[in-house]
Amino acid sequence: MALGKWQGKRWFSDYLVSGVDKKRLNPPKTLAEIQQYNMKELVKFNSDYLIGINANAYDVDLPTAWAECKAQMREIAKNLAISDASNPRVRNLSIEMSYDNERWRYLFVPVYIAVYRFGKYYQVMVNGQNGRVFGQKPIDWTKVWLAIAAMLLPGLLMILIGLPLIAIMGSGIF
Repeated sequence: MALGKWQGKRWFSDYLVSGVDKKRLNPPKTLAEIQQYNMKELVKFNSDYLIGINANAYDVDLPTAWAECKAQMREIAKNLAISDASNPRVRNLSIEMSYDNERWRYLFVPVYIAVYRFGKYYQVMVNGQNGRVFGQKPIDWTKVWLAIAAMLLPGLLMILIGLPLIAIMGSGIF
């Protein structure tokens, strides 16, 4: 049994935590994917930005958001400690974290959300800063299988027609 102590430092700066209740998102991981914002390009909020747009304020209060943030940072630190370990099997991992110089701010980040129905409901999100699109798309499996069959059909026909011709030509009839 080998005992070891990992001491690493990881600074979290401008770590985003969603102010939207995860129960309202479908699926919640989509919001985590879209949160790739360039924090250096932030501008001071102006209410004129929201003219004519339905905007959503935060649903999650600060203590709940801070608890979620600490849990996410703890998970990142745990994964870093495990990945730095020389042995891939880590047991009895204990992490002590300190939070210094904590600051927070509420941010409105540009996220455009559309929900559409195609048999069931699908949600699409667009990062308004860089234009990346995330979400679900409907898949009609009947059309997918028909497309695969259409691609394979010519080759199958060539084989079915070609094999008898090869057999006939090889027998010396022609």
